[in-house]
Amino acid sequence: MSAKMKNCKVCNAEIASNAKTCPSCGAKNKKPIYKKPWIYIIAAVIVVIVIAVSGGEKPVEIDYSNPEIVVAADDILSEYLANSVNADEKYKDKVVEVSGKVGAINEAYFNIDGDDDDNMFYSVAVYYAADQGDTIRQLKKDSKVTVVGLCKSTDVFSDVKLEEAKIIAEKSNLTQTTAAAQSSGSDNGSNTEAQQKENAQPETVEVDIDTLLQDYENNSVAADDKYKGKNLIITGGAINDISDKYVRIEGYDDMIWMWVNAYFSSKEQISSLKNGDNITVKGICRGDDFGDIKITDATFE
Repeated sequence: MSAKMKNCKVCNAEIASNAKTCPSCGAKNKKPIYKKPWIYIIAAVIVVIVIAVSGGEKPVEIDYSNPEIVVAADDILSEYLANSVNADEKYKDKVVEVSGKVGAINEAYFNIDGDDDDNMFYSVAVYYAADQGDTIRQLKKDSKVTVVGLCKSTDVFSDVKLEEAKIIAEKSNLTQTTAAAQSSGSDNGSNTEAQQKENAQPETVEVDIDTLLQDYENNSVAADDKYKGKNLIITGGAINDISDKYVRIEGYDDMIWMWVNAYFSSKEQISSLKNGDNITVKGICRGDDFGDIKITDATFE
């Protein structure tokens, strides 16, 4: 019985399939790597590792009614500042209830501040659960708040991080603006279609600059609901600075560290303006922009 034959991959000469080298050119006749059994073992191990890693951590079920630790914002901040390793052993990956006063409010999270001057540059960063959107809009800066969430150590700013947090309403001072608006909407269901058509066009809102700034400082999320995307007529402001892109306008409340940045389309619009001028601004509100309020398509009076 003749041996099975094949062609050499180098010179194409006919050789025996079990020949280790080609008798014509001397090239080695290697078995393809994918036909070697050990490659399948390695592949199987890699698949197992990938599945294990991609599975990640299992979601933690949080019992919001029974937190493992109850603590004031000042206390948990002080413990992390004193020794973050010890604090992690006590708090990390545990369900923690934290109480304090509301600080800055953003779309993804809000801060809880303490009262201790030693902690004035640090906060508890509360990343709230998906169902907390309406409740977040009822917060007000400096009001009392209590939350329960999963402690995840500190972030890059050394703030203590809580994830999947929920506000404990009965232990917090919440405004009722959102709830009232929802109730009003349910009582007027017949007008829903008309209201939607009306809201399709940007609404014009006239507002004093100090009121606008205070609303954004108290709660930027709720303020966005009220002003963002609308044509604002902002009165009572004074020019603080003029750049090649926008005019910065300030209010008269010295306790508010925010400004309105009004972006214009043409420098001709600002040729007659100067710092200190009292001014009225008209334009579209784009919301909080790194701590200031952004207005586009601005005109000035």
